[in-house]
Amino acid sequence: MSVKRDDKRDQILKAASQCFSRFGFEKTTLQDIGAAARFNKASLYYYFKNKEDLFIQVVMLEAEHYLNALQEQVKPLDRAADKIVAYLTGRLAYYRQVLNLHQLSIESLQRFEPMFDDVYQAVREQELAFLSQLLREGVEDREFLKLNGERAADALLTVADGIKHEAVQRSRTAFAQEVDYAPVQEKLQYTLTLLLNGLRK
Repeated sequence: MSVKRDDKRDQILKAASQCFSRFGFEKTTLQDIGAAARFNKASLYYYFKNKEDLFIQVVMLEAEHYLNALQEQVKPLDRAADKIVAYLTGRLAYYRQVLNLHQLSIESLQRFEPMFDDVYQAVREQELAFLSQLLREGVEDREFLKLNGERAADALLTVADGIKHEAVQRSRTAFAQEVDYAPVQEKLQYTLTLLLNGLRK
């Protein structure tokens, strides 16, 4: 029985994820991924442009799964503000986990960022919808003042991403996993609390 094209792509992504986690992005080769997926190196180009494209697809797939799980995790919290803070700080924890897992250099991370922006849009739209819903819940429960949920969600996500990127830009280390994220987490939590307090009734 032949393997469907989508199944083959998934097989490659799974193998790539394992290789990147084991060897790190820098040391992983397409030959490693091909061997792990039981494909020859040349056939990988039918599905992905290059190693960078493959890496981005792996990270985005992982991100989608993680963020969906995180959304479910924060839903049982009582207050909308707590859900929002837990979600956005959880995103930062995931970002740090990705950097640690794939052993990215700062140089590679900065090179990837414009490429990530292109494929991140679909995930970001889903995140905005989730945050907008939480903000609307806060308004309905009289926790927040009346507001435009979509615009407020976009502002919160932009602030969270800005704080995250600032830490990498200011880092003097060679590898992204060496960035100290403890003060970043604290700064993000403080900033979000400050902003959300401004929305309270």
